[in-house]
Amino acid sequence: MERKTLMEKQALQLLFTTNLSRFLDTVMGKVKATTKGAAPIPDERGEIPDKIEDRLNATLIEYRDKKLYSTKPDRPETLPKWLREIMNDSPKLPEAVVIELTKTITQTELDAAYTTCGISTAPGPSGMRYSQWIKGPEKFQALLLELFNHILNTGVFPKAAKSGTILPIPKNPHEPCTPDNARPLTMLETGLKLFNTIIANRIKVSLNRHPILFPIQDAFLPNKNIH
Repeated sequence: MERKTLMEKQALQLLFTTNLSRFLDTVMGKVKATTKGAAPIPDERGEIPDKIEDRLNATLIEYRDKKLYSTKPDRPETLPKWLREIMNDSPKLPEAVVIELTKTITQTELDAAYTTCGISTAPGPSGMRYSQWIKGPEKFQALLLELFNHILNTGVFPKAAKSGTILPIPKNPHEPCTPDNARPLTMLETGLKLFNTIIANRIKVSLNRHPILFPIQDAFLPNKNIH
């Protein structure tokens, strides 16, 4: 039974990598055979490696050697041509909406973010839980709003708040928690997640009023799902 489950898992993984390779090749305007797995690239002898690991490594090498990425993402001219074309042709939010996204964060927005917090959620490195943010006195809330608005206006987030604690969770609880039997779970600072929730709520409202995304985009949008 376990062997059958493993074979099904491997088959599903192969199907995923094959489809992912075909999608990337289509987007980048490339034509490759995808009958043997993820982005199969012939080796020096013109043969396609049989092992999945070798094919994946070949893809990574091609990605690195052909520089299909940008080392200076703040300079659009350094982006790959295919990505520049997508970005230039992509729909934009109206200027008024952009201004709305960058307006001062209010207590109402903070309270709305509080309603989505799980009281039992594990804290980040500081140990600060959601309940402590929620139950903070009035002056504490005012200070928090001042901090969030400073971050919004400057684009600078406290370095310590971007740290996380990685906890290895064993995939199989009946076996030792070794590197190959561990699923890393990162505990981020609750303050960081509060700020992200406020910004995400603004973006969701804007996209709901001004639907600029492609109609088939259903994930992570209000009143939509991928099922």
